[in-house]
Amino acid sequence: MKLNSICIIPFLIFLPWIQSILEDDILYEIKWNPAATTPVEEEKSVEFVSKRKEKYSCVLPTPKTEFLKSTDSILISEVEPLLKQFHSRTLCTYRPDPYWVYEFCHGGHIRQYHETKISGKKTIVQEYFLGYYRADQQDHFTNANNEQTFKIHYKKINDHDVPMLAVRYTGGTPCEINANRPRETVVFYVCRDRSHDEIIHFQEVSSCYYEMIVASPWICRLAVFRPAENDRYNINCSPEGKARPRPFNLRRLENERNDPLGRGRGAQFTMTSPDGTTLIITYDYVKDVDVNELSQTIKYDLNKPTTTPEMSKSDREFLDEFFSGRNCLSGGTGWWKHEICYGKHVIQYHDEPNHRTSITLGLWNEEKHLEWFRTTKQTRTLTKRNEKSKTSKYVSLLYSEGDICESTKNPRTVEVKLKCSKKTSQDSLATLYLVEPDTCAYVLGIESPLFCNLIDFVNENGIPDVPKLLQSIP
Repeated sequence: MKLNSICIIPFLIFLPWIQSILEDDILYEIKWNPAATTPVEEEKSVEFVSKRKEKYSCVLPTPKTEFLKSTDSILISEVEPLLKQFHSRTLCTYRPDPYWVYEFCHGGHIRQYHETKISGKKTIVQEYFLGYYRADQQDHFTNANNEQTFKIHYKKINDHDVPMLAVRYTGGTPCEINANRPRETVVFYVCRDRSHDEIIHFQEVSSCYYEMIVASPWICRLAVFRPAENDRYNINCSPEGKARPRPFNLRRLENERNDPLGRGRGAQFTMTSPDGTTLIITYDYVKDVDVNELSQTIKYDLNKPTTTPEMSKSDREFLDEFFSGRNCLSGGTGWWKHEICYGKHVIQYHDEPNHRTSITLGLWNEEKHLEWFRTTKQTRTLTKRNEKSKTSKYVSLLYSEGDICESTKNPRTVEVKLKCSKKTSQDSLATLYLVEPDTCAYVLGIESPLFCNLIDFVNENGIPDVPKLLQSIP
């Protein structure tokens, strides 16, 4: 949509059900047709009713964003001036995870670290450098014309093949599990005009070898990395029964909008489907600088968090399966995965077609846990009942006697933290993360909204009283 310095903008706002069909970065326009001229596909059609009980059937489009996959390489001479200019800004980007913070200084280094606060001061307790930028360590190729080029990589984002530029960071902190080879990261830059050079994806693809995807506007200056221009898509609406070709209130709104005397800053027209889905058309008089702020406000309203529901029968079954050890939880997105079977073990593993490499991080031994629990003041403090801050507490259990660590010559151990979290993914009731604060001494965090009352059901040894917990669930 082309904007003048002052213009009238109709914003279409769809509640989440339609938002899954329509993409919010594409322009849409409603076309009011006197009657449906072609058969309507039911799965793309939604019936809306105005406040005056006028019924309309609207057919939703299926937009597609495409990239021109015309070449697999780009000349170094085209990329290097822009890359040098970008690196000269000495910009650093940060990505906080549950335990680690990732620091990416473009053209400098990539660092992974964990901080803790002691008497109000921040102290870095662990850090690894995942690579440094070296211009002479980049992957260059020679084309048929004997010219030096970069390879253009294509990766899927939202089911689209998106072109990316790979920049290599090498010579990081030596990796013990990988014969002390230096850590290394490949950064894939993807074009996004309105981004702030943020890290949108990070994973360990093999032992101490990482991949990072960064959305950045600098690469958009190279045409091959830009997406094809999106067209304006039509939402075709037709009246049903005795409804007017265009809703009465919409026509009145448009007349007021066109009134040269002006009748206010804007107006709004709404229609609602039988299942409660609402289509809102908002007219507002705005300047270019206001458009971004208004769009962000609309997105915020659509994405307001919902209230966490009370526990159901399936929640009780999940807790029963987990605490009985029948349902083992797995996590990890990189080369190494991790698994906990409650009351049994915690392992780290990597699966190949016909082989599994597995490291036992800890086994459950109640006596070892009690010895650790009684000598750890911090753990006893964390398990005290405190109603005001209960949702920020966690229950800690020690799994010990894991496989012998080559560096320390001692068995591995892992502290399992069962933590309350109001957030959960669509695929699982619990999320897991594994960190290594000290060599071969791990922390496995398991976060779930189902653990928010767990602290009320631990015994004097800090161990969950599972029967009492399950009895408390209706």
